[in-house]
Amino acid sequence: MRGPTGPLAALSLSLALLFPSAGFGAEKVVLRADLWCPYTCDPKSDKPGYLVEIARAAFAAHDIEVDYQLMPWKRVLVSLRTGEIDGAVGAGQREIADTITPDRSLGADITVLAIRADTAFVYKGPASLEQLRIGVVTDYSFDDGGPIDAYVSRHVEAKDGKVEQVYGTDAQMQNMMKLLNGRIDAIMDDQQVLRFNMKRLRSPFPVKYIVVDARLDASIAFSSANPHAQAYADMLSEGVETLRRSGRLRQIMGRYGLSDWEKN
Repeated sequence: MRGPTGPLAALSLSLALLFPSAGFGAEKVVLRADLWCPYTCDPKSDKPGYLVEIARAAFAAHDIEVDYQLMPWKRVLVSLRTGEIDGAVGAGQREIADTITPDRSLGADITVLAIRADTAFVYKGPASLEQLRIGVVTDYSFDDGGPIDAYVSRHVEAKDGKVEQVYGTDAQMQNMMKLLNGRIDAIMDDQQVLRFNMKRLRSPFPVKYIVVDARLDASIAFSSANPHAQAYADMLSEGVETLRRSGRLRQIMGRYGLSDWEKN
C-alpha cells in the first residue's frame, strides 16, 4: 500500500508532528450514516455504497481504516456533535453547522417527490406542496436551510399532517410502505435513493418523480472540533480526483448502475 505523496504527504507529516498521539499510520476514522443507498448501503454487503467506497479508497492511501456502520440520521447528527463519531456520510456540503467538508463534491443529491403516477400534481414552489401529505426522514435537509427546509420545519412543528417524519436506520422503507398503503401522498428524498427503494419494494403501482430542488453536492461532514477534520476533508478531495483520473471512480459508480455525477 503506497503512502501519501506531494502536498498531502507534507500535510500528514505536519499533523503527525502536531498530534503525535494520533498515530496516523494506524488510524481509524469512524463514519456513520443511515441506509441511503446507493450512497450509503449495508456495511456487510460487497456494495456498501459508493460514498463509502470512495472514502475507503481515499483513506486507504494514507493507511487509515474506515469504520462504517448504520444508525438513524438523527443519532448520526447528535454523535457528530458529541465527538462519538468522526464523520457523517451523505451530508450536504453546507448542510450541518460547524462542520468541515471536502472542497470537491463526492456525489450529486437531487431532491424529488416520489408520487403515484395517477396523482394530478404540478410543483410550483413550496406553497404548492400544501395539497399533499408528504413523508420525510427526521432531520433530513433538502435545500441546505432554504425554503423547502423551512416548509418542512413549519409543518412538522405544526403537527398538521402536511409533513410526516419517520425515524430509523431504514426510514426510507417506512415511507415507501406508507405511500403504498395510502397514508401519505408523496415522499421527499433524493432521486437515486427513491428509485433504489422502489426496486427493493417491487412496487405494484407506477410512480413519477418530480424535481423540487436543484442539485446539491453530497459529501462527508466532519466536526470542526475534530483536530483532523480538515486533513480528512483534504484527503477525500484529493482521493476522489485520483479515482477519477485513474478510471476507478467510473468502476465504482458502475457497480451501482450510475455514472460520474460531474460528467452528467
